[in-house]
Amino acid sequence: MASIAWRELMGVGIPEIDADHRTLLTLANDLYGAIGDEEERLILGSVLKAVCDFADSHFAREETLMAAVGYPGQAAHIAAHDRLRGRAAALARRYDGDGPSVDTKDCLDFLHHWVVDHICTADMDYRGWVVGRPGLATLLTDEPETGLDGAPNLDWRQLSLLLVDDNARFRRVMRTILEGIGVRNIAEAPDIDTAKVILDAVAVDAVVTDGQIGGRCSRDLLGWMRERPNWPRPVVVVLCGAEQMDRAAVLAAGADEILEKPVSARRLLTGLARLLIRIPSE
Repeated sequence: MASIAWRELMGVGIPEIDADHRTLLTLANDLYGAIGDEEERLILGSVLKAVCDFADSHFAREETLMAAVGYPGQAAHIAAHDRLRGRAAALARRYDGDGPSVDTKDCLDFLHHWVVDHICTADMDYRGWVVGRPGLATLLTDEPETGLDGAPNLDWRQLSLLLVDDNARFRRVMRTILEGIGVRNIAEAPDIDTAKVILDAVAVDAVVTDGQIGGRCSRDLLGWMRERPNWPRPVVVVLCGAEQMDRAAVLAAGADEILEKPVSARRLLTGLARLLIRIPSE
């Protein structure tokens, strides 16, 4: 499977649905770009988890629309959703149980089938039933997505986040996950010094940083951040298996949340939501 560019003719005409489709396509492209990367296996696991998490939310959106317009092919379409969801979940379970048995190219073939045979073919069958129908956009807007973040009152579009990781391809996956939930303002830093420059120049609502950045520990960044005016801001630190021994030290240095690679999209978003929601004073 080669990288696939999004084209407008691939859309069904409902912005929320098309945004979901672009997220899935981008995750597939992220995985394609990671072949041969030193963190290929961690990126593969993160993409599989993200696909599973976004699929649940996306399929619920589509099925809500089909029910609202009385689409006659709904039952068959839901069955197709169940097959895709089941295949993605099976790959994710295999990865968790026996990572080396899951081949990156096999996963790309599966995602290619999803994009070409389902999004570009099966989804076109209901397009004529939803395009131009009044009230459908409001239907999706009035029922905010809560399956991924559990925070319907958090406006992700207004947030500004910083990603710190020396692996550009892993940053790409994290960006795709965040953009998939609606985050628009995302800065990236490949090292701690660049992160400091950005944080001195730009106000951010939260930082997501790798545990080890260019041979330096995230504790160096945490210590610097906690000494700055108007801090602390929420900081999520992402550790890989070999770094788990540093967990207590990272928390003691000021991390608000710790995640593990491969990253679960659901855990990343629920963790950020919990940290970012401001509870009003009574």
